[in-house]
Amino acid sequence: MQPSKSQKILRIISIISIVTAVIGIILAGLMIFGGALVTTADPESVTEITAETDLTQAEVGVGVVFLGILLLVDGIVSVIMGWLGLRAAKDNQKVKPVWMLAVVSLVLDILALVISFINGTFSSQNAMSSIVAVAVSFLMFKLADNIKKEAGL
Repeated sequence: MQPSKSQKILRIISIISIVTAVIGIILAGLMIFGGALVTTADPESVTEITAETDLTQAEVGVGVVFLGILLLVDGIVSVIMGWLGLRAAKDNQKVKPVWMLAVVSLVLDILALVISFINGTFSSQNAMSSIVAVAVSFLMFKLADNIKKEAGL
């Protein structure tokens, strides 16, 4: 049986998801490390950060660590989702796990976006990566939903 157009696109998006998730996992690890450094740093060395956000040093550090952990979990979910997406691109009967993980990933990506706004860590680079993550998760969800409907699941 020929793969549908949605399955072909799902294969491409799955590969993109895996690549971006691996990069995201690496960056999340750095974010966790950076948040820990902010928390334990000399208070005078982080006055610029705390002055911009009206938060204490500990609040900024813990917020960055929490966001890093959230992004790490999201990266792991995205790698699994991408792998399952590659599998579903070959066999449309295996699309339900992709659909469920796409929902989870979408919720985590939106939550990370909101937390970065609240925490004051929403910069242009962070904004772009967060928006791309939301877009990829949404696209995976829509493709999985289309394939699920095509398969009659």
